[in-house]
Amino acid sequence: MRKLKLILKKIYQFHMDMDITHLWVVLILFPIFLDTISTIPLIVYKITDTVLFFIELDVLIVLLVKSFYKINKRQLVFIGLCVIIFLFNIAIFKNFSFFMSNIRSLLLNLFIPTWIMLGESRLIKKSKDFFIRLEMPLFVLIIINGIIRIYEHDLYNIWFAYYVYTNIAISLYKAIIYKKKPSYLIASFLIGFQLLSGSRAPLIYILLLAFILAFPGLKKRWKKLRRKIKIVLLLPAIVIIALCINYQAIAKSLDTALMKQGKIVRIIHIAAKGELFTSARSDLIYKPLIEDIENNILLGNGVGADRIYLCEIQNNKKCTDNEARGSYSHNLILEIVYSFGLFGIAMLLVLIVKFILSSKYDRSYFILIAFIGVVPLLMSFSFLSYFYFWLFVSILFSNEVLD
Repeated sequence: MRKLKLILKKIYQFHMDMDITHLWVVLILFPIFLDTISTIPLIVYKITDTVLFFIELDVLIVLLVKSFYKINKRQLVFIGLCVIIFLFNIAIFKNFSFFMSNIRSLLLNLFIPTWIMLGESRLIKKSKDFFIRLEMPLFVLIIINGIIRIYEHDLYNIWFAYYVYTNIAISLYKAIIYKKKPSYLIASFLIGFQLLSGSRAPLIYILLLAFILAFPGLKKRWKKLRRKIKIVLLLPAIVIIALCINYQAIAKSLDTALMKQGKIVRIIHIAAKGELFTSARSDLIYKPLIEDIENNILLGNGVGADRIYLCEIQNNKKCTDNEARGSYSHNLILEIVYSFGLFGIAMLLVLIVKFILSSKYDRSYFILIAFIGVVPLLMSFSFLSYFYFWLFVSILFSNEVLD
């Protein structure tokens, strides 16, 4: 009986000492661990998944209860935004299925973590050593997962994208806190795998980020680097001109080679058919969206509405959220207006202005924060349901701890 009391006392003390560090473990390392061991027998995987889920739930509940001891203004602002989004999507847009089909993900990966982080932002200071230790084990897990993906001939996987953004997030966090540069080794590895994956959005993201980060240094050394830059820019220019002159023939060769391997790259396939500069894309995607925008120009149609609408037009049937994931407008302005209307654009501008005016970060890292927190959102509003975007929103609203 005494031993049992002692065990219960230790468990209670552990819960009382629990802080934001444990939240990072359950929300980042557990999914990575599960996906890395996904090749084990199914029964073992299910048992492990169940155990880890209850541990995750335990940590979240304890931190959530502790966060209500003292509610601050940042939490009130956040809960207000959540209520507005919830009402808009259910009461106005009738988009109830989005919340019901993603309720566990929204609660565990979006609402509760952000609420806790906003409430316990002061504890971030205590987690410095933890983030230093976390980066390398995470990198090892990424390598292991990468090897598995190569072996299974599946280079692009949604969980791998999570690993990439997680590691960039941790590297960034370390850079902000310690004024140190993220690991070049890890950055090179991540960029290499993104190149292998052939995914367009991460490639654009990485190239733009690299250019903007390099720009201040290029500006200072412009005279010395001018000749080298001209040479570097001349080669891609020649390739682009060659592609424009005879892009269809090149695209057909690439498309044929890819199709023999059972792969279709959408942009190459369109170019091979000679529709890269025609109105086919406009007729199929832009035109129906523009016509439907007029019905809800002020408030929009809700999160991810453009995907569902396009999926239904292209397939002539009602689409679920999962079926509509591959359909989107491929146009930033259209997606913003269709999803959130003029009100959404105004709200987004207010957030960006607030971000710029309230930032107390070192300016060299401000660019990194802006890209990791804002650029993915601008690429697609589906990032609103991702934990990593809200992580940076929470850091933004609690940036006094990073002075």
